[in-house]
Amino acid sequence: MSVNPLADARLPTNERDANRTFDDDVRPLIVPLHRYLRRRVDSAPDADDCLSEALLVLWRHRDRLPADVSEKRLWAFGVAKGVLSNHHRSQRRRAALHERMMAEQRIAQKTSDTNSNAAVYDALAKLKTADREPIMLVAWDGFAVVDAGTLLGLSAAAARTRYSRAKAKLRNELM
Repeated sequence: MSVNPLADARLPTNERDANRTFDDDVRPLIVPLHRYLRRRVDSAPDADDCLSEALLVLWRHRDRLPADVSEKRLWAFGVAKGVLSNHHRSQRRRAALHERMMAEQRIAQKTSDTNSNAAVYDALAKLKTADREPIMLVAWDGFAVVDAGTLLGLSAAAARTRYSRAKAKLRNELM
């Protein structure tokens, strides 16, 4: 986070001082913040992006930056924690969207292969992934209900319950 001297020369003195003060305040926090983020995300580029976002938030709220060094550090790490939460939430949404798209693609492929079962495939596409997956594992892949549950990380009782409810939902979609 270095201040551009040419851009700085065009700023009024009080803004130049604010830029330098922010730079002096935040520079010692960059490496610890990056390490914190790097240990909590999957890749170095993701950590870099999160660090950039955290520094941007710190810049936007530079007038609220505490004067005390330890409070400043705590505040900066709190900002990084919020950025990290947003990053993980975004990853979960992306993964869920990917899963839905893949499921719809598989169903669309099956539908194009056998138009006689189009109503079943359409009904399956309307189900949530959690409901659709046990039915597909049992009906298409030949697993027993308990085995399908094991694949989904469910106990035997939970697998039977989920499968039964999913079948009822599928039946309602078909009616």
